[in-house]
Amino acid sequence: MPLRITCLRNCPGLLYPLDSIKRRWLLIPLGSFEDREDGPMALDTLIALEVCCRASAKCRTAILWPLGVGYSPKHIHSIELSPSTLRAAITSIVRSARERLRAKVLLVDGHIGHRDIVWGVAEVEGVSYINVWELLMREGYDSWTKQMEFEKDFTACLKGENCDKVDLLLDKLADSICRHIEGCDDLGSH
Repeated sequence: MPLRITCLRNCPGLLYPLDSIKRRWLLIPLGSFEDREDGPMALDTLIALEVCCRASAKCRTAILWPLGVGYSPKHIHSIELSPSTLRAAITSIVRSARERLRAKVLLVDGHIGHRDIVWGVAEVEGVSYINVWELLMREGYDSWTKQMEFEKDFTACLKGENCDKVDLLLDKLADSICRHIEGCDDLGSH
């Protein structure tokens, strides 16, 4: 089964009016725009968005269009925000979502390089945070080599090649997000 980049074809979470959603959750995918030899510069953003689209279909959440520019100090040719600008942008988005939409917010981070910044905003603002790469580590992608393998598999699948392995893994990551949401709903927390 070829990977459907659902954000470009059929991502229900981008289309739902918030009032029609069972749980009033808004997923906010975050990524980066960095130099890569064999993949798209927006790879981390595309991964986060794809996981959010799959989670949206499984547990009926809304999705905000991703913030695709992050902080990537280790990538020389990246386009990035300063840490303070990234922090301010995410804070503003989170506050607007909570105040105007009355939504619970889950930041879904597709980039490990600015994890501490995004996690810090989540803590201060009282919203949920998940890093896709940390979920991947729990699935056995705990070494740099295995993470690079996932990036190559995802990139190949974007081109319609050999999607079986990455497709199943992306579904597992989406399931993890849905379990997080269900757990927060059960506890009445963020």
